[in-house]
Amino acid sequence: MPHCTRITTAAALICSVWLGWVTVSAAQTANQSEDGVRLFQSRDGETQYVGKLVKLNGSRVTLELEEGESEELRMSDLRREDQVWIRAADRAMRLVAKRREQAKDLIEDLAGAKAEREIKSLCIKLREFGELAADAQQRLQGLMNDPANGEIAYHAAVTFAVVSPKSPENWEALLKALEDGNPQLMLLTQRAPGPMLAGMSLYGQQAFPLLQAAAFTGEITLVAEDWTAAELKKLNTVRGPKNAARASACLSLGQIQSEVSRAVVRSVIKEAAVKLNGMTDSATIEACLAAFGRLGDSNASETLTSYEDQFPATVKKSRELITQYQERAKALAELNKFRATRLFTDRRGNRIRATFENLSEGRVRLKKLDEKMVVVPLENFSEDDQAWILAKVEAMKDGPLPNGDPKPIPEGIPLGPMAPATDERTNLAKGIVVIPEGKMKLDPD
Repeated sequence: MPHCTRITTAAALICSVWLGWVTVSAAQTANQSEDGVRLFQSRDGETQYVGKLVKLNGSRVTLELEEGESEELRMSDLRREDQVWIRAADRAMRLVAKRREQAKDLIEDLAGAKAEREIKSLCIKLREFGELAADAQQRLQGLMNDPANGEIAYHAAVTFAVVSPKSPENWEALLKALEDGNPQLMLLTQRAPGPMLAGMSLYGQQAFPLLQAAAFTGEITLVAEDWTAAELKKLNTVRGPKNAARASACLSLGQIQSEVSRAVVRSVIKEAAVKLNGMTDSATIEACLAAFGRLGDSNASETLTSYEDQFPATVKKSRELITQYQERAKALAELNKFRATRLFTDRRGNRIRATFENLSEGRVRLKKLDEKMVVVPLENFSEDDQAWILAKVEAMKDGPLPNGDPKPIPEGIPLGPMAPATDERTNLAKGIVVIPEGKMKLDPD
């Protein structure tokens, strides 16, 4: 039997702990967007920064600005919470470099491994490295399609789900192995669904139909149907009150941040509380409570309170995660507001960050971050900014697109390039674009 085959309530919750490599702690990701951009502030709170952390060298920090420039600052110039964050991110970046080398050694060991026990052990160890171990993909794909050994196929498939890039091709390869590969692979997945479903959840919306079906019915099906609330009746008829697939699916849905994931978990926990043969599905209930925390579901407060006595540790942890989620959402809103602005430059090179409002009679109306309005003659701007403003005005004249979205600025109009984020954990610290004070001559409106 494969590792973690026997599923208890605790095991259903523990089986996805190894997914910790996927995300950084809330303290490290605060103020950071999905593409890895972070908002920093100066110690006096008057200057904002947006960009990337390049390196920390003693008390000096080097930042890559959104505009593509580099800036070196003293750590003491930044607010304390940013200093703490940078140091934590720097430690994590150093750790990633070390772990990449460790993953490389394990991949080499896997390539030459022959014994069943050694292969399974290496597969389990590689999961801790996530996509840092992506070079093992080809070897794992061969192992998960091994027709001779179901346990090796199971462990290889779980590890393949975790370490491979989350592309549609790799998702299809995983489903094909489950459907057409070693017949024991699907059987073992049904017996020990936690690790497999947790790995699948990393594929996000690609995995949602499968996880939703398992959460509603307690069955793992490879047919991605559009399940509806009418299927909830199966909750009380499939496999009785203790259903490992259902519990694992609900916990795994906690990895997919979306309103539909929250809706499924809310629906399932209500049905799981219905008694069947005098028992409730306690494993699913606890899994749902844990998922609420991962999803940052602030609407689950009343439900969490109702189970506080029965599952005190799980409820406490979920409340902590929801609070962190709310704090991060607030910080991201501030970051997005900042990123919606443009760094305008005058002919002398002075800069100001603001949102374009309109152009009237040769004068440009801008809104600064403090909500104050300023008016600047068009001719005072740099040539690039003048071209951008005129293109923006033309786009606004044409009106929105049929779907209601504003028309995009024509290609070739500079918007301040930003280096793309990578999928490595080294993309931890981000942030910076300095706004010089009092350098552009602006007339208050």
